[in-house]
Amino acid sequence: DQERAALLFGAASAVEPSDTSPEVVAGQEEAKRTLGADRYGSRFAEGASMPLHEVYDLT
Repeated sequence: DQERAALLFGAASAVEPSDTSPEVVAGQEEAKRTLGADRYGSRFAEGASMPLHEVYDLT
């Protein structure tokens, strides 16, 4: 998945700034999201979707 993110990021950064076609914009957004997920780790991604009582042991 990181490899795919690198490809997307490479494609997004190689694009001319004037190219704002929907496909290019979508590719850039997906690259940002994927890289963000890698940066914060899958644990954060899992935690964000979990109910609080599963993240924090309140007993």
